[in-house]
Amino acid sequence: MEEIKINYHDGPPAAVVLTFVGGFLDAYTFTLHDGAFATAQTGNVITAMISLVNLNFYGVFLKVMPIVAFAFGIFSAHLLEDRFMRREFNIWRLVVLGIETTVFFVLGFARIGVPDTLVTIPISFTAGLQMTSFGTVRGLAYANLFTTGNLKKLIDNLYFTLTRGSAEAKSKLKQFFWIILTFISGALISAWLSKVIGVRAIWLCALLIGGFTLVQGYYIFRFFREYQHNDF
Repeated sequence: MEEIKINYHDGPPAAVVLTFVGGFLDAYTFTLHDGAFATAQTGNVITAMISLVNLNFYGVFLKVMPIVAFAFGIFSAHLLEDRFMRREFNIWRLVVLGIETTVFFVLGFARIGVPDTLVTIPISFTAGLQMTSFGTVRGLAYANLFTTGNLKKLIDNLYFTLTRGSAEAKSKLKQFFWIILTFISGALISAWLSKVIGVRAIWLCALLIGGFTLVQGYYIFRFFREYQHNDF
């Protein structure tokens, strides 16, 4: 059977949902869980090295564990992709979204006083899954977990738009603008909602990703039903 390509992961709706969640999660863990960065591992590397210099080995452990979980998430995403693509059934990203939804829903029940690592580790794992599984919007590479690279590309394309009048640069400029705006919105709402309802704020991520997963799953089901690909 010829491989069936399902490209929902490359559309603007996926980019909006996942970029919002990317901004939300780091603000969430930083606010509620000891200044940890669950998605932006650069911060964890730096703080781990600072703890090491200060001979705070427990602090090193706390910062290294999310990094390990992030790496395991990347590895797991590739395993899922290989498993599903061997069967020529390209829905492995829906499985990734389902895992994220489940993790975020469960973490919303965590009580105040739960060790921070029990929250940051599973979030870092989902971040590794997400980063590996979703990285383009309309064929344009972007980051949905952090904004440094997106900001650099925004300014690059602003320069080329102003100095060369490039239509392609102008189009990219618009895309990176709303991607960065979405990330900022996620961080802002996370900071506010974490103050209002505490750990349950993460249920917003579960709701957004879960809703997106159900909608895309429905359309994929209709697609396969229409074309009678029932041997998956």
